[in-house]
Amino acid sequence: MSKEFFDDKFIEYHIEFFKNGLNSVIKLWLKNGCKESPEEIDSIIKSEYAHRK
Repeated sequence: MSKEFFDDKFIEYHIEFFKNGLNSVIKLWLKNGCKESPEEIDSIIKSEYAHRK
C-alpha cells in the first residue's frame, strides 16, 4: 500500500502519523468513559482509512 498511496516516500512519517491518530482515538474513547461500543470505535477508525481503499 505504501507504493500505491505514498510512492514509498516518507513511510516512517506516515506510519507515525496514523499510529498516533489511532492511539489518540482510543485514548479519547477511554477518557470519555467508553460510551461508544468497540464496534462503533472500529467503524470510526475504519472510516478514517476508507478513502485509501
